[in-house]
Amino acid sequence: LTLTDHIYFAVERVKKGLFIPNKLYWEIKNYYPQEFNIAKQAIELLNARYNLTFPEEEASNIAFHLINAQTTTTQNLNTFQYAKMINSIVNLVKYSIGVPIDTSSIHYTRFITHIKFFVERFYANNQLQEDNNDLYEQISSLYPYAMHIAQKVKQYIDQTYHCSISDDEVVYLGIHINRLIRNTK
Repeated sequence: LTLTDHIYFAVERVKKGLFIPNKLYWEIKNYYPQEFNIAKQAIELLNARYNLTFPEEEASNIAFHLINAQTTTTQNLNTFQYAKMINSIVNLVKYSIGVPIDTSSIHYTRFITHIKFFVERFYANNQLQEDNNDLYEQISSLYPYAMHIAQKVKQYIDQTYHCSISDDEVVYLGIHINRLIRNTK
């Protein structure tokens, strides 16, 4: 219902020459590519149907509704919060690695997917809790640099959201960070 309402008002805005920028355009385009591409197709259909010219950025507004519609928890989760947290974690990891990352690689895609699921679990208060200290120690020993970066993410979340993430979440984050590191150099 909110999507159809949005489209109606978007058509009216474009007819009047009004454009409202989406602050999450880049994040939605890059972290939710499937939803963004579907929204781009919707924009093409709207352009053809109403003889209008929507800017590509409008696709992020439509994708926003598609993402919200996929929320599986009963809580009213905010896509803006998701995207902001995803962006912060990704930027922290990229900055910590210190070399350019191939954002078109399968390893980056898997990393982003992991971060999206982590953020979903975080907001649903449903973190991985296997309490497997042996696995934590083993991954810390095998991938010390990746685990150091994962610990930075843990500290960031502790300080910013006043909520600690489990060691199991740190382990899986470290594994994905290690894949990025290994396939970046």
